[in-house]
Amino acid sequence: MSGIPSEDLHDPHLSQHEYLYTVLNLPTTATKEEIRDRYRQLSLVFHPDKQHGKPTQETALKRFLEVQKAYEILSDPVTRQAYDLHGLEGVRLARRSSLAGLTSKQIEKELAWNKAESDWKHAQNVLQSVGDVSLGVDARALLAEIEDDEFNELPASARFWARVTSIRLTGVGVQNTIEKSITELLTFTVSSLSRVGPVGHQVVAGERHVDGTLRYQHSPWIRLEASTSLFRARNLTLGGTFDDGDNTVTLKAYFSPAFVNGFSKLPSTSGTSLAKHPPISLSLRRRLFPRINTFGIFEITTQNAFPTLTFALTSAKRLHLIDNVNPSHTTGAPSRFGLAVCVGQWSAGMTVMGWLPALFMECGVVLAELGVQLKARLESGLQTTNGVITASWSAEPSTALSEVGFDVGVGTGGVFLKLNATYMNQAFHVPITMSSHYDTTATMWTTVVPTTAAVLAYHLVLRPLWRKERFAFFRQARHELREAKSDIVRAAEETVSLLRDTARRHSEAEASRDGLVIVDARYGPTEYGDDAVQGLDVDVTIPLQALVNNSQLYIPGGRSKSGLQGFYDPVPSVHKTVRVRYTFRGRPHYAEIADLAPLVLPLEEHLVS
Repeated sequence: MSGIPSEDLHDPHLSQHEYLYTVLNLPTTATKEEIRDRYRQLSLVFHPDKQHGKPTQETALKRFLEVQKAYEILSDPVTRQAYDLHGLEGVRLARRSSLAGLTSKQIEKELAWNKAESDWKHAQNVLQSVGDVSLGVDARALLAEIEDDEFNELPASARFWARVTSIRLTGVGVQNTIEKSITELLTFTVSSLSRVGPVGHQVVAGERHVDGTLRYQHSPWIRLEASTSLFRARNLTLGGTFDDGDNTVTLKAYFSPAFVNGFSKLPSTSGTSLAKHPPISLSLRRRLFPRINTFGIFEITTQNAFPTLTFALTSAKRLHLIDNVNPSHTTGAPSRFGLAVCVGQWSAGMTVMGWLPALFMECGVVLAELGVQLKARLESGLQTTNGVITASWSAEPSTALSEVGFDVGVGTGGVFLKLNATYMNQAFHVPITMSSHYDTTATMWTTVVPTTAAVLAYHLVLRPLWRKERFAFFRQARHELREAKSDIVRAAEETVSLLRDTARRHSEAEASRDGLVIVDARYGPTEYGDDAVQGLDVDVTIPLQALVNNSQLYIPGGRSKSGLQGFYDPVPSVHKTVRVRYTFRGRPHYAEIADLAPLVLPLEEHLVS
């Protein structure tokens, strides 16, 4: 599809219904041949070179460009279908998507999804609203042991229904945040919270307030903020953050009405116990080693009756769960199993509240390609011991449903299950209390059910979506090889033709002395054997045989082999490998060499037993 400047697509005349067909004076059922013939006729009429006089030339140029735009859109089956369905908005969506090779129904379905997503993003840009809804649920009766002979004598279905109907809603919490940029550096945020009854661990019976926050980005490293409750005198919070990437310092001070009143009367009440300083929270975070993501954390809060101290270490490191991946290179293609980009995380530390210390440890893994995060946390102190397992799936931020997951918590304080989802920037949380104390049955069911659901969701939803994205990527790569890179492919084929005689002479000479003969060599994506990458490897048998000298072949490493004579890059941004079958001393050998690794033939380790 040829490119039309995006600003031209916003022309009010072009936005009229079926306007492009009107420009060419054709019905919407016109064939491709009719569109081409009418374009040629009108191009000859309005071509600026055929006009005389400046006013005529300017008008002709305008009409000529209009006819050209109409032809560029209506002559391409994909953009024409997009225009027929959704107008110029559909054309913009089609040009941002990989629709080449799809059927008409598939294109219609893809455009409908992209159109709905585009409308939602437009609404978000206008509203800039983020919501959070929490529903507290008490489901303890579902798994609790009931020592009632009359109840236990009921049929199983009746007992189950009685337990289900005993589940009740304990509380509702609704929070909404609206953000508005006043200037490039100053942002104003309004956040409202309304909570009725206990929601999860929030045991406040009722709470309603509206907060306003001003954030000022003083420099790339320093941000200042002030927050207070609106409509009535409440707490005032002043704070600032310094962050240069290696060091982060956050300081907040909390001014309550009692403190403000006491501070104003401080000279006459110097003998009272009123604190001369407001409660504060201080957080320090520092990178401990250069170029390593290991940080030390220190936090202190004096808001409660006793100060709370936290000491922790946290680290994150990229993991290599599959072979043949260059850690310094980021692949642009979805990998076969979605495990090419994984990050392991861990943290450990101690929290001290008053004189009661508590140890905690957390570890997790983020499967970045799949958008899956798995995490486990253990907290142990003198009073309680709790463990939490978290699993979540995050889609692209631009999609309507951007996250879904669950938390399972087990400890001396009870067993709970928390369901989480984010849809159109609105977060939904459903904390479910399964038991008010540690219970083996509740623990088993709370763990097994969501885990089974997560496994089924992976196999039935996530994995098919991932395969679809992978096939779409390589389908687009094949399309580009046929269209945009046809000159590169033709030049490589001509180079191979020029090397053919040299390769034949080398092959005959090597065969006569039982030396190195290249039987078959392919250069293509590393993840070979998948239907998605079929047809995307390059036959480099002749170019490699032409490089053989005295029964040896050496190609230096550290650079891509796509620049070799007779080679070309079939899929940029994808890890590639050279696969070589050759004979040496009459025995078969096979080697797989990564793109950036040196290629040395023959080697004994390549011998096929």
